[in-house]
Amino acid sequence: MSEEKTRKQDLRRRYTRQMLEKNLVLLLKEKPFEKITVKELCEKAAINRATFYAYYSDMHDIMEQIFENMKELMHQHVIRMNTNSPEQHREALIDYLRLMRENGQLYFLLVNAKGPDNFREQTWQTTKKIVLGKGSGDKFTDLKNEFLLAHETYGITAIIEHWMIKGMPLSEQDLADLIIENCMHQLHFK
Repeated sequence: MSEEKTRKQDLRRRYTRQMLEKNLVLLLKEKPFEKITVKELCEKAAINRATFYAYYSDMHDIMEQIFENMKELMHQHVIRMNTNSPEQHREALIDYLRLMRENGQLYFLLVNAKGPDNFREQTWQTTKKIVLGKGSGDKFTDLKNEFLLAHETYGITAIIEHWMIKGMPLSEQDLADLIIENCMHQLHFK
């Protein structure tokens, strides 16, 4: 097979997946995940069912793929926060908040579609990495500090979610400063 033909097939596959995932997100705005069928998704995406099954085994499989894609985006941003430079950490946090601004609707759809103990748990784990990226993981060997870390992790996640619910009235920079000044300082990260 020629390289050009392979490239076109790859583009077509990527487009098909994007259309299915995009239309699933649109359907999630209308109804709960459990009420969405493969037939309904394929009709909305203008793709036949055989094509759907060429990419995904069922509705849970496509939802898991969307979940993994968002998780990977979040992870890429967190990696940048693992620095001892306060300014680099702040810039990486601002970029993470931009990601949340751009994907806030998808975030809440995933939290609601997957249940509060799945995607939200991943977000808490991501936030924990943000907090640990600014300080030393060695601080959390005793139980008291472990509870403080949980407090900060859940608190920062709640602040970000509240910011999104309120329509993101603060800039990413202002929210990052608020998080750094009022949350992370309790763990002596300044």
